[in-house]
Amino acid sequence: MEIDLFGPGSKDGRPVMVLGEVKVRIYSREVKAFARKVARVRASLQGEILKVMFGYLIHPSASELATREGIILVASYER
Repeated sequence: MEIDLFGPGSKDGRPVMVLGEVKVRIYSREVKAFARKVARVRASLQGEILKVMFGYLIHPSASELATREGIILVASYER
């Protein structure tokens, strides 16, 4: 299984594991696929997981699903 971004971090002083995916275009199907990947590796990781997807174009349907799945979406034009 391939995960584009994997590493330890901190959020509000708490340790977290950052998992990320990078796509040019993010539609709801990409969000679903990433959520499935995270679910598969979840048992191997301890603590809170920060899920992030980076893309150039983010479709509105992806935004809605990502919110429900607890995934942060970052568009390349957002700084």
